[in-house]
Amino acid sequence: MRWSADDGKRWQGLAIKLDEDVAVVPTRAVSSGRILVQVIVSDGFHSTTSDAVAVEIPHRPPTVAILWPVDGATVRTDESVRLWGVATASDGNVMSAEDIHWYLDGEAVGNGPEVWASLADCDGEHKAKLKVRDGDQWTAVSVVFLSSCSGRPAYRMQRGD
Repeated sequence: MRWSADDGKRWQGLAIKLDEDVAVVPTRAVSSGRILVQVIVSDGFHSTTSDAVAVEIPHRPPTVAILWPVDGATVRTDESVRLWGVATASDGNVMSAEDIHWYLDGEAVGNGPEVWASLADCDGEHKAKLKVRDGDQWTAVSVVFLSSCSGRPAYRMQRGD
């Protein structure tokens, strides 16, 4: 099986080597909106292609990821921390900067895929949150990271040291 979001100009694989007359495919595998689905049957030598069928995939929340800082990372307290992430709408388009919101320790610090924020000389644990809006759909992810004067994790003595 294959699918296309541009009326059949470009096709992408959807399912292969189906041994039954039914295929269950998660909607996250395709973009939202109108797509075409087509079945190709082959015996290894000859192939035949079905007519393409239009399917409407419902709009869903955007896909979001924080690239930096990663969960558990340690950064320098006396330097701005880079908050860096990506967000993709369910139709496959990149999100606009005004729909990408960053929070550091519960406070709004900026918009867009990349923001530099001050840690206010506060050693310890911090929480970065990336919240993204696509129409009326929201997605939020967060990471917890540490800050120290050196930018290295604190040394912890093991029992017996």
